[in-house]
Amino acid sequence: ALLASPDAADRDAAAGALTRVAGRQRADGSWTDTDPIFAMAAFHDAMAVGVGGERVASTLEYGARLLTATQRSDGSWGPDDGARRALIGWRTLRAAGPGS
Repeated sequence: ALLASPDAADRDAAAGALTRVAGRQRADGSWTDTDPIFAMAAFHDAMAVGVGGERVASTLEYGARLLTATQRSDGSWGPDDGARRALIGWRTLRAAGPGS
């Protein structure tokens, strides 16, 4: 919601938070203290409103690699919030593009 706010201070605060979260992403696309599915949802939302540019795109690419490596045989990424997690996962893979 802050990313789409008409208030520049809100957008700047949200962008700053995304930068901090992106900076904590591991090389395998995961985070130590953040559910990657929900982190990727926030980065996807940022991309949708034009915030973050290459940093957001790179974060999503690393996240897509993680999703590819951790997807279960049934196509899901975990037992909780199945449909929501699947939607976020597929949106991330699509945003990252072919070869992710």
